Amino acid sequence: GAEIRVWCGLLGGRPALTVENTGAHIGAEALPRLFEAFYRAEGSRNRSTGGSGLGLYLVKMILDRHGAACTIENTQGVKAEVRFFPRPSSGLPAEGMVR
Repeated sequence: GAEIRVWCGLLGGRPALTVENTGAHIGAEALPRLFEAFYRAEGSRNRSTGGSGLGLYLVKMILDRHGAACTIENTQGVKAEVRFFPRPSSGLPAEGMVR
């Protein structure tokens, strides 16, 4: 009965994306550590049952390089929000952009 809600648009005039899973919950003590390398929220998880703990760390590294930030919070479930911020002006077009 859970839902996955996805939204994409502008927040404060900047591109943003949210994904919410209404069937999940993350312990409050884990929320600040989710983007740490090798961190796994549940002690019972190991590489054979729950991954290496690198997924969200890699997401953060990629978003950092694109001038974006991600926050994760508990709502009716768990919501991740990605917001993109302007790059410092260098007079050059952003990567991948053609003038």
